[in-house]
Amino acid sequence: TLPAGVLLKSTGRGNYFNEANNLFGPLFRYISRHDIAMTTPVEAQIDDAAMYFWVAPSQRDKVAGNEGGVVVLELPERRVASYGARGSYSRRNFEETRDRLLAWLAEQPGLAAAGAPYAVYWHG
Repeated sequence: TLPAGVLLKSTGRGNYFNEANNLFGPLFRYISRHDIAMTTPVEAQIDDAAMYFWVAPSQRDKVAGNEGGVVVLELPERRVASYGARGSYSRRNFEETRDRLLAWLAEQPGLAAAGAPYAVYWHG
């Protein structure tokens, strides 16, 4: 279960893997302009490209609303299924991991996907 939280969202056109650099810039400028600490992980919506930065609870008072291509979202608590993978932030790695997750989910009685799989990235 992921806790409720504030996320900053940047969107692009097409696929995440074609837009990732264009998505990061607006988010980075937003957190820099408002002195918001960068957190991990970073969420990525693959189709209809989007990137999300989590805002730490201690930084929420610095969020200044939508601006510069960034939309502020308040998300409720979410129940998720995840499948971890190592390797590059590539379309192939995402698709292979997504397929393993969906195969696992199909074998779980009483569970069903409520939306499209998305990626969660962090770099140690």
